[in-house]
Amino acid sequence: MAQFVLHVPDLEESGKHYRFAVPVRWVQSVLEGSGMRADLAAGDGSLEVRAGVTGKDVLVTGKLRSRLLAECVRCLEDAGVDVDADLAILFSRGATKPKSEAAEVEVDPDEADREVFSGDDIALDDIVREHLILEVPMQPLCAADCAGIPIPEHVRPPADFGQDAPDPRLEPLERLKAKLHKE
Repeated sequence: MAQFVLHVPDLEESGKHYRFAVPVRWVQSVLEGSGMRADLAAGDGSLEVRAGVTGKDVLVTGKLRSRLLAECVRCLEDAGVDVDADLAILFSRGATKPKSEAAEVEVDPDEADREVFSGDDIALDDIVREHLILEVPMQPLCAADCAGIPIPEHVRPPADFGQDAPDPRLEPLERLKAKLHKE
């Protein structure tokens, strides 16, 4: 069952304001398998939208706020991500086209910015999930100065590693370099 539903017959041109709680349990379920999860300690998020009829279409604008946890790319600990996304979606009434993997689908540029709905209700669940995922950085960090996973002492190279005499096989190149600097 959809969590965030707008009933189209209730809408007018001037618009109607909606406020929804975005429950952490719902976020947890829709992000399952994505490598992200809801921050249970932060509590529920919020979705505030204004929906209005424009001709045969419905324009939905608003703001989504929530807090997620992703894996830090350096230390693999939890990285908190505050989601504060603006929404702007134009819904057009119409039947959805069946998507065939074999058939090539051409999308008109005007259709690319639209979502399709049928019936009297618009469910925003997929849009909310999409925005939650898109707001997470590609490489989340727990802190800007995260040092990463500490290297165990027995694996670390010595402090003077790489500062020894150069490899004797490179001596001819060193002589050539010195000769070129003289000229």
